[in-house]
Amino acid sequence: IESFWDHEGLFSYRFHMVLDETKQKRDVVELYDQETKKAFYWNRRNQPGKPPVESKEYFDLAPFAQDSFTAAYYLRTLPLEVGRTYVYPVVSEGKGWDCVVHVLRKEMADTPMGKRRTIVVNPQTRYNGVMKQEKGAGFIWLTDDDRRFIVRLEAKVKIGSVAAELKELDPGSP
Repeated sequence: IESFWDHEGLFSYRFHMVLDETKQKRDVVELYDQETKKAFYWNRRNQPGKPPVESKEYFDLAPFAQDSFTAAYYLRTLPLEVGRTYVYPVVSEGKGWDCVVHVLRKEMADTPMGKRRTIVVNPQTRYNGVMKQEKGAGFIWLTDDDRRFIVRLEAKVKIGSVAAELKELDPGSP
């Protein structure tokens, strides 16, 4: 995945994904014009024994829409107050939808930086395919500081479950 994001304006310009799975290969490009509020989606799918399928389409873009990758970075910029719900636009697979994030609680967690206070959120996503999340079954742990590092995530998806934990961090400069 390659994504170009405006870190001052907090919006995405371009998303490119090359996928190579057992039963298919895909190349996806999404281009976002924040000034005209228009987006372009191109998808090429290759499956063994079948001719390639290509699709292209233009669609309307919500202001400050995030791509499926930058949605996590945008989440880190929000106040994330316990009990609150945040909603922001996301574009994935040539379609726009609202990401709804419920801030559940704060808890201590072991991280590569030692024990840290974290914020636990429940994002409601609409990704398609094998990564389609079961309703309410995803959780993200972010450090409760000004950097908001993502230190853990869990989700029940169509094919089972996914869990990831931060193992190493080079924090750089704020």
